[in-house]
Amino acid sequence: MSQDSSGLPSSKAQGDPVSGESRIPQDWKEAIPSLIASRIGIFRIEAEDAIEVVARKLILWGVTVFCLIATWGLLTAGLIGVISAYCNCPWYFAAFSLGGVYLFISLVMLLTIKRIKKVESFPITCEEFEKDRQWLNQLKNRSNSQS
Repeated sequence: MSQDSSGLPSSKAQGDPVSGESRIPQDWKEAIPSLIASRIGIFRIEAEDAIEVVARKLILWGVTVFCLIATWGLLTAGLIGVISAYCNCPWYFAAFSLGGVYLFISLVMLLTIKRIKKVESFPITCEEFEKDRQWLNQLKNRSNSQS
């Protein structure tokens, strides 16, 4: 197999794209190499896009989480001081009370996260694999009926 200028693998079974001629494989065994090459190309393109998106999100999440943790720590320390001074109680009672509030909020957030709909990864590749499966079954059935 060779590669064209786009970097995607090409196969002789595909024909000449410049002249518009294309050779349709008559047998599923003949179609497998070009099919695999095209699916690997699609998967590679989608994987590169997915990696780029994930890297950007990880960087943004990292910065966001760091800022939120720093803010949370400072606000919690200040709030414990305010609660203990206002209620005239030891600081550790205020700390345990605030910990209970945080635990409740965390449980509510976990339940909310569980309800979020999952996004399917590689939708084009999955769709193409299903089409390929159907096409190969048709070719296989046709070659078995001719035998």
